Amino acid sequence: MLLLSLACTMIAYPPDSSADSAPSESAAPADTAADTAADTAADTGGDTAADTAADGAPALTDIEGSWVEYPNIGEVLQVTAQYTDDDLDGGTCHIDLYLECEFEDTFQLSMDSTGGDGCLVLDGTFLFALGGLDPTAETSVVFAIADAAGNVSPRYTVELGGH
Repeated sequence: MLLLSLACTMIAYPPDSSADSAPSESAAPADTAADTAADTAADTGGDTAADTAADGAPALTDIEGSWVEYPNIGEVLQVTAQYTDDDLDGGTCHIDLYLECEFEDTFQLSMDSTGGDGCLVLDGTFLFALGGLDPTAETSVVFAIADAAGNVSPRYTVELGGH
């Protein structure tokens, strides 16, 4: 398990034993119904064709976020997606974390087929999990991925209400 600042921890995957990971809420690309405060300078400025994946850039589908109980760890925010890209292994994931609509922290994590110190990318599935969060808080994660060649995806937002 990799410790990150502000009591937020990146969780190695897979956990010690399998846990039910049915999503409680799903995600949408940042430039649709879920525009956020993070949708600023790095973005192209709104709902434009340039906000979609460019040629060669990774594309994510079926993005889901949920609170999942990991054995020996507790409840974590888990984000999963399906991806289309030939070289995500060795790329990076850029994550901005918001709690109660306030910016909390930013992370840059490696992506590989083990997921030990970052994001898991294996057989078309992308996954990361963040621990040390309050599952009763409104939580948003804004993220983009860059493949090993440096091609960057559009930004996506996962929003989870407290429970």
